[in-house]
Amino acid sequence: MRQKFHKFIDFSVTFILYWVAAVGLHEMAHALTGQALGWTASVSYPSPFAGWVSFPQWQQIPFIHVVLIAFAGGATVCVLYLILSHYTEDWETDMVLWFFAPMHGIYAIFEVGYIMHVIPIWVLASIPVLPAVIIWMLKLKHEGRI
Repeated sequence: MRQKFHKFIDFSVTFILYWVAAVGLHEMAHALTGQALGWTASVSYPSPFAGWVSFPQWQQIPFIHVVLIAFAGGATVCVLYLILSHYTEDWETDMVLWFFAPMHGIYAIFEVGYIMHVIPIWVLASIPVLPAVIIWMLKLKHEGRI
C-alpha cells in the first residue's frame, strides 16, 4: 500500500511540474516566434496553469505570421516533450510526457483554427484532451501497463 501511495505521489508531482513547464514553454514559444518575426510580445501568467501572449500590434501582423505564432506554442511543447520522452528511463515521467506531447501537438493545430475563427474557444480548450487521453491509453496498453 505504501509503495502505491509513493508511486501516486511521484506521478502527481511529475504531472504538475511538467504541466507548469508546458504552460511556460508554450507561451514563450508564441512570444519568441513573434519576436523572431519582428513583432513586440509580452507574456502574462495569471496562474501557474495558464498564460497568454499579447501583441500590441496584433491587427498589423500578416496572416502567415499569425499562423506561425499560433502554431509555435503547442508544436514546441510537443516536440520537446517527445524528445525528452525518448531519453527518459522513468516510466512515470514517460507517461506524463506522452500525455502532454500529443495534447499540445493537437492543440497547436486547433489554435491555428481558433485564430482563423473556424474553431470556437470551447473546442480549443477541451477537444485536444480526448485524443491525448486515447494516445496515452494506447501507449500504456502497448507497454503492458493496463
